[in-house]
Amino acid sequence: MNKPLRQKSKRIFLSEKEYKTMRSLGSDAASVKVVMFTDYECFYCHRFFQETFNRLKNEYIDNGVVQFFIKNYPSKSHHNAYTMAVLLSALKSDTAFWRTHLEFMQSDKVLNDSLLGEIAQKSKLSITMATDSLLKEKLDRDIAFAAKNGIYGIPAFAINGELFIGNRTYAEFKEIIEKAQTQNKPADTYCSD
Repeated sequence: MNKPLRQKSKRIFLSEKEYKTMRSLGSDAASVKVVMFTDYECFYCHRFFQETFNRLKNEYIDNGVVQFFIKNYPSKSHHNAYTMAVLLSALKSDTAFWRTHLEFMQSDKVLNDSLLGEIAQKSKLSITMATDSLLKEKLDRDIAFAAKNGIYGIPAFAINGELFIGNRTYAEFKEIIEKAQTQNKPADTYCSD
């Protein structure tokens, strides 16, 4: 295991309304809600999707145990990650979003202007959508939410409201998810410290 499971526990509050603003995979009835705060230029975020995500999806998401959400939290120094987050939020269907998101995050491609243009063209979007003020406003709210809740590093995961900063192995996720299942508390009942 790369990081100890025990850390100072911090809970964040995610309302039902907040969950509805995020892209998700899995059943709305799932007892465990996993929210990933991510950045398209983050090496460890890519690593999570390359090494761990498919196992979580097969074991927990596809079986109705976990509903998995994405909340973008691009670093200020990652201009292309910000642009990519805005661009992908313009995709109307969840299917198109997840296909594009996973295709990129599970690759070793470097996010640059050329690749952004390629993704936009393939998704039938205009790169100018990345300057859309409403889309940028939503992303800025996501960034403010993460900062307000003390998320100082990425990837970060809120699992039924309990915050974990940094990447985790599959075994660590499995332990956390199984613990969350036994607690069986609705994900939107946790309050900030």
